[in-house]
Amino acid sequence: MKNIDDSIRSALSAEDKEWFDQLGEQSPIEQVIDSFTSLSRMYLVMSFTLTFAFLGLAVFAVVRFFLAEEVGGQILWAGVFFIGFLGTMLMKLGYWMELSKLATMREIKRVELQVARLAEHLNVGGDR
Repeated sequence: MKNIDDSIRSALSAEDKEWFDQLGEQSPIEQVIDSFTSLSRMYLVMSFTLTFAFLGLAVFAVVRFFLAEEVGGQILWAGVFFIGFLGTMLMKLGYWMELSKLATMREIKRVELQVARLAEHLNVGGDR
């Protein structure tokens, strides 16, 4: 990845290098914060809410599992824990896929912007 970035930077003019460096990369925390400003923020809020609900269910089931005195009760609470755990994991996987989609869209927009700047440079050079 570094070699590609270095090759791109060496091909750019000084003005474009400055512009390219301003784009930068987002940290994971910035990506999470930025995801809640996207168009899918309601899906993400619902996903976080369900994640905490499933996590609470899993924790509750573990506590009840250890308090159960009969084997049938332990089996029941182990199943409830399994459902809560799977629900938590599925919600997290969905959120991570959404983060990946947003990062891909951000990179596509950067490419579109670079193509627009290239077209602008070609039009200015062609008008002379």
